[in-house]
Amino acid sequence: MSGMTTILRNVRRHKRMKRKELEKLPILQATTAMLKQAENEPMIESGYFRKELRYEHEYYARCKRFDRILKVAIYLTKNLAAGGRKPVYELFLDYDAQDFLTYSFMEKKWRTAMLRNLPQQGFGIYDMQTSSRDSAVISQYLHSKWGAIVAIREFQEGIREKQLLARHKKETDPWDAAMALVPPLPKDWDRWVSKVGVEQNYMFYQYRRGGTKTGYCSYCDREVPIRKPKHNAVARCPRCRRTVQFKSFGKMGRLRTGRNILYLMQPYPGGFVIREFWAERTHDKEKYRNIKAFYHEFRRAIFDADAKPVQAFYWGVYKQRTSRWIKGCNCSEGYYPDESGRVYGKTIPYLAKTCLQRTGLPELIHANMKTDPEKYLVVLKRMPNLEQLTKAGLFRLAVECTKDYYKLSSIFQTTPVQRGLAPKLGLNRLELARLRKNQGGRAFLEWLQFEKQTGKPISDFVIQWMCKESIQPQQLQFIADRMHYEQIQHYLSRQMHELNLSSSRVIEIWKDYLSMATRFGYDTNDPIVYRVRKLQQRHDELAVRNKKKEFASCVEEILRAYPHVKQNLQAIQGKYAFADEQFQLQVPGTIEDILIDSWKLCHCIANSDTYWERIERKESYLLFVRKASDLHTPYYTVEAEPDGTVRQVRTYYNRQNGDIGEVRTFLKIWQKQLAKQLTQKDKQLAADSHELRIKELVQLRNDQVTIHTGDLAGRLLVDVLTEDLMEAA
Repeated sequence: MSGMTTILRNVRRHKRMKRKELEKLPILQATTAMLKQAENEPMIESGYFRKELRYEHEYYARCKRFDRILKVAIYLTKNLAAGGRKPVYELFLDYDAQDFLTYSFMEKKWRTAMLRNLPQQGFGIYDMQTSSRDSAVISQYLHSKWGAIVAIREFQEGIREKQLLARHKKETDPWDAAMALVPPLPKDWDRWVSKVGVEQNYMFYQYRRGGTKTGYCSYCDREVPIRKPKHNAVARCPRCRRTVQFKSFGKMGRLRTGRNILYLMQPYPGGFVIREFWAERTHDKEKYRNIKAFYHEFRRAIFDADAKPVQAFYWGVYKQRTSRWIKGCNCSEGYYPDESGRVYGKTIPYLAKTCLQRTGLPELIHANMKTDPEKYLVVLKRMPNLEQLTKAGLFRLAVECTKDYYKLSSIFQTTPVQRGLAPKLGLNRLELARLRKNQGGRAFLEWLQFEKQTGKPISDFVIQWMCKESIQPQQLQFIADRMHYEQIQHYLSRQMHELNLSSSRVIEIWKDYLSMATRFGYDTNDPIVYRVRKLQQRHDELAVRNKKKEFASCVEEILRAYPHVKQNLQAIQGKYAFADEQFQLQVPGTIEDILIDSWKLCHCIANSDTYWERIERKESYLLFVRKASDLHTPYYTVEAEPDGTVRQVRTYYNRQNGDIGEVRTFLKIWQKQLAKQLTQKDKQLAADSHELRIKELVQLRNDQVTIHTGDLAGRLLVDVLTEDLMEAA
């Protein structure tokens, strides 16, 4: 007994020697009673698809306690039935030390895995046969109310859980220490969020036939006099002068404001912390008075005393276990989403005297501009002139630089001699004053630079209007030699009103009209011609005249340049045509069909050689989608590869209307039908087409090709083409 005691003492004292000491403990052989019981073990059918016989209990177990160590021996029933007494596993449990080890006699090695994870299958199910005495010993030793196998599993899983928590705690403790230093919320934070942070306010009223006299302002939180309210109309509260939207109880349901991004900047040991929130309010008919905003904090960014980012945290699910603050990535200057929001102002004066003194950020916040302070400070390190912008009062330009650093990083010109802000922006002092007065952004700056280059004065009103309509100087060069920009603005404004079209569309029509007028020999220097009163009508008249003249010669030119276009289109007539109850997919029979379709839908196909080249080499084909109820009216034009992959699907003026989802669904059905008819040659053509498309998209992205006209003006062509793409099934 003294020798056994020494072994057990060594087990507890020397962890590295534990396995060697445990090996000295005697092996638990199966008892004779276990052998006899195993011989009579009943067989049962198991399996879902393939039935097979197996023992009712695949395993037997017995145990023995050696001082503070409990050994559990596990045997295979089939071995016992054959007369074998040796276990397959011996499991050693130490409850006080909260530890366990397993020795595998089959592998002749130690294992630290839990019982259910051992190589031998079956330990995860409750089919182990244990005597009532052994089961009681195991349960009592492990302080469990369950039977043997469940008690062991509970014990092992508890240890693993504690070990996992310890590992997690080692990682999370520094995070918690950093978060513990974050100051509490200001006392008036809740009120500020409700009254300032959440900008949407409402005027609730009950409709009455004789006229409603009062309404409830969500900002004032009281009844105020109103006059002739109209549901969803926007007005000002007569008491607080806040912008409110009228809401009639009879027409409103549950009303939720949009999510507003908010920021709180507070002192932090060694610097400051930027805390980011979103907030919203919810109103309904029963609960609309004195509603407090709900807010949620989801990001914290710690900065040092020099306004340099140190560490960032976000609120999320850690290891799929619990919600907490998690260490994340610092913000970058290229961070894409716009998360501008209101910044709580009462903590700014202190920070302005310390950490933010040389940033310009306090001036931007004081101007009540929405911004992302974290991104502002990151961009500031890459664009030091950003501080000059804010301190010069150019707040809009500063915000735009923050939102899109890469596009606006080139606005500053290199001036090795002069250090003033005006020369850096390519302006003089008077022009800089105009930029500040109008709170101009990049667009206003470009117009001022253009004015300086041309020497032609442009009024602030005209520049503001051009900026509002997103019109750049180069878009008007086709007419700028004959009209002053004030005249251009007046003409565009009038045509937009009369035609009910956007400025970009009017410019497109105007430019196209002058191009056709020149072709027909009109004097485009005559104001009666270039400043025509009924622009759309005169454009359409010339378009009809032009098409009648051009069609014949155009077809001949296309056939000379691309002699196989007609042949290639006729070859796919039967294979590619498709129809259902709602739509019909047609293959154009002639070049004239494509030209007419392009002309009527006012898109670019007829004026581009690209599509004819693709049809010629069987890279892609042009197809027509028609409504089943009106087969003769152009609806959508489709560019498809030999296997049915849709590159583009566009209607009038290269647009996609609200019904594009239905058209896409129809095309997906067509793709599945076409896939059944494809030959090996078609598949090879499709593979070649796919490779050419990928190369083209890569080149377009490298060249940063931008669309300059229509509703898609300003977008990258590669992005539009990628969104249109529908890979074949």
